[in-house]
Amino acid sequence: MAEATKLAYFWQGLRPSVLEQLWGLKPTNCDEFLQEVKRFQEMTDRGKQDEWALGVMGREERPTYYPSQQDATVETRLEKIERMLEESM
Repeated sequence: MAEATKLAYFWQGLRPSVLEQLWGLKPTNCDEFLQEVKRFQEMTDRGKQDEWALGVMGREERPTYYPSQQDATVETRLEKIERMLEESM
């Protein structure tokens, strides 16, 4: 089977999300095509792993909120915003 025929067959079997990513790379032979597909798959697998993302980006410390600290009503929030606007003017 010719190289061009194999490439055409590979392109037809791709999911749309993978097709979009690989189309700009324009692999010229089957080996390049398969390498790019493998690289794309590794990237998507790593992105789904929480441990990998946390290792790269680090864990963010989030403040703990207690119900007594939260403004429960819309009026309270609006008053707070109005005070902030008055202070800034």
